[in-house]
Amino acid sequence: MATVSRALNDHPRISVATKELVAKTAIEMNYKQNNLAKALKSGETKNVGIIVPYVNTNFFSSVIRGIEEELSPFGYHVIICQSHEEVNIERGHLSTLMNAQVDGIFMSVSRTTTDTEHIRNILETSNTPIIFFDRKKIFPESAR
Repeated sequence: MATVSRALNDHPRISVATKELVAKTAIEMNYKQNNLAKALKSGETKNVGIIVPYVNTNFFSSVIRGIEEELSPFGYHVIICQSHEEVNIERGHLSTLMNAQVDGIFMSVSRTTTDTEHIRNILETSNTPIIFFDRKKIFPESAR
């Protein structure tokens, strides 16, 4: 099984003939790599989250498009969430994105966010970077 995995991942110690045989067999068997297992091994999901109030405004749709255009060549996918300007929805989306183990989050804080504990908790307890744009709240230096 290790040889098959190495062949599928283009390991240099596996011969070209073996790689070709494994690739051909994988196609015949309609094999698809398990992205979750790959993410666990590499520590990267190649997913990033974007939280915006609404996607149907020119500004936010342009930001989303720009993020996708910049990250796509590096194999990243985006997960888009709308807060609808509601802090409770924003909290839920942050929780969902963290559970999905995204590699980073782009966020425009909702207008109703006055208590930023849910954001500070992520900044203080995880290595997941959050990039704020458009609207941002002031955080104490210890949470940055």
